[in-house]
Amino acid sequence: MSPWQLMPAPGDHIGRVPFIVGVGVVIALYWLGIRASEAALPWMAEMLAPRGINAGFALNLIWLALGALLVGALIVLGALRLRQRSRSPWWAVAAVVPLAILALVNDAIFLVSRSFVLPPLLNWTLLLAASAVAVWVLAECLREPG
Repeated sequence: MSPWQLMPAPGDHIGRVPFIVGVGVVIALYWLGIRASEAALPWMAEMLAPRGINAGFALNLIWLALGALLVGALIVLGALRLRQRSRSPWWAVAAVVPLAILALVNDAIFLVSRSFVLPPLLNWTLLLAASAVAVWVLAECLREPG
């Protein structure tokens, strides 16, 4: 079986239980990746310091890659489930991407927040709006068809 056969086709959709299991597996793998990278930090520091590379920067790169994989997987799962519910799959993007961008900007990864700071009122407004969309999409994905 080729890896491309695992990718969803344009007309594919999934049921509620596979969606829940898929989200659970994706979150568990993300959590394991974060914990494994934290456990490997002393080894990374030992290996990277002689080369002049900050292990904290390498850890941020790993976390950024894990976050990108998490966002991508959640978008695919949400789009497939929303298609089953006869909703636009673009709602999955609208639910996940704004929260990911806010997390990236507010977490000071690569010192972004030191050069780009959102005013607190705007930050909270965007967070609440993005969270409301995400909660609606999640509720829509968890509803039974009918």
